[in-house]
Amino acid sequence: MKRVDLGVGIFFVVLGLFVVYAAQDLAVFTRNSPGPGFLPRGLAIIFIVTGSVLAVKQFVRPSTGSAPSMDPAGTGRVVAIFVLLGIVIATMEPLGFIVSMLILMAGVMFGIERTFTKTAILTVALVPVAFWTLFAVLLGVRLPEGLLYF
Repeated sequence: MKRVDLGVGIFFVVLGLFVVYAAQDLAVFTRNSPGPGFLPRGLAIIFIVTGSVLAVKQFVRPSTGSAPSMDPAGTGRVVAIFVLLGIVIATMEPLGFIVSMLILMAGVMFGIERTFTKTAILTVALVPVAFWTLFAVLLGVRLPEGLLYF
């Protein structure tokens, strides 16, 4: 039995139950559309079902073998991603969405992946603007403006 799979399954079930508890005051449906509780409850159901299947599978037909180990370079990359996410969270309000996403994209492409191609440069420049256009312009989501005012 892979204890990791069992542990991850139980974690997802507990996470799903917590999300259901946290979203209990949110309406699932409003008069004409899904309400603010629709997405959290839908995700919670997915978490609970996926976690249950993974955990129960370990009792019905256990996996054999051991979990693959991560090399130190892979661990460093994972830590670097979390550091970049922390920087983005800390800079989102003062710098704004586009600048923070530029920092994230540049950090991933140039710092972690070490990719310095024309495609990487275009990706770093265009993806934050594309996501801002999608969310702020098309969907009307209010994003932090920071240094750039539109």
